[in-house]
Amino acid sequence: RREQSLEEHTLDTGTLKDTIARKDEEAKKAAVEKDKFQKELQELKAKYEALEKQIAEKRDLAAQVQQQKKQVTEQVIKNKKLEKDLHAKQDEITALEQKNKKLQQDQERLKKELEQAKEEKKPEPKPEMPKPEPPKPEPPKPEPKPEAPKEKEKKEQSPFSQFLKPKISEEKPPESTEGERKPEGPK
Repeated sequence: RREQSLEEHTLDTGTLKDTIARKDEEAKKAAVEKDKFQKELQELKAKYEALEKQIAEKRDLAAQVQQQKKQVTEQVIKNKKLEKDLHAKQDEITALEQKNKKLQQDQERLKKELEQAKEEKKPEPKPEMPKPEPPKPEPPKPEPKPEAPKEKEKKEQSPFSQFLKPKISEEKPPESTEGERKPEGPK
């Protein structure tokens, strides 16, 4: 019985040793795999960090691109506005040029009219020279004043003298004509 128990015990210890050795090997393999996994994990972490950096850079680039797009759109709007303003200014310039042309044409026409008027007026001064003559007959206007005393004389004289006056009145009109002719002499 003792021998049997010893044999069994030795068998058990042998199997235990085998299991322990197996487990040790498994543990070693697990440790190696763990190291391997850790290395892979570190590599993955490094890759992840690199990707994060790239993503951050790309985000920055995207933000810059958006900003540039905004600036470009603003610039495009400004350019369109400037183009509109430029077209409006060009229209104003063309309108002003047309006005200037019209003014120049009007000036030329007025110059021509003035020249024609001057040419027409040049021969006219000769007939105009006798025109101041009509005001010269105006000096006889004081003549009616001496007539007033004649009427007084008529009133003062007797009725017989009135018969004589028609002759005087007939004689005096030629004197008045002579008075009118006298200013013609200096002419």
